[in-house]
Amino acid sequence: MRAVLGAIVAVLLIVGTLVMLSPSLDEPTRLVGGMAVRVGVLFGAVWLAFPDLRRVRARVAVPLAAVGLALLYRPRLAALLLPVAVAIIVLTPRFSRRRPQ
Repeated sequence: MRAVLGAIVAVLLIVGTLVMLSPSLDEPTRLVGGMAVRVGVLFGAVWLAFPDLRRVRARVAVPLAAVGLALLYRPRLAALLLPVAVAIIVLTPRFSRRRPQ
C-alpha cells in the first residue's frame, strides 16, 4: 500500500510540475497543475507518516477524516470544525477489550 501511495505522489508531483512549467497553457489548466502539486505534497506527508498512521484508532481517525473532508468543501469553517473534532475525540468513551472481573 505504501509503494502505491508513493507512486501516486510521484506522478502527481511530476505532472503538476510539468503543467505549471509549460508556457502556453490557459488559467484553468494551470489551476489543475497547482492542485496536483498540492495534493501530491499532502499525499507525500501521508506517505512519510504511513507506518504511524496504521496505529491510529478509529475514534481519532473518523472525526479527523470527516473534518478534513468538510474543510475541503468549506475551508472557512476551520475555526469551528477543528475544536468540535477535538471535543469529539476527547469526549468519546474509550472501550476496553477486556471484560470486567
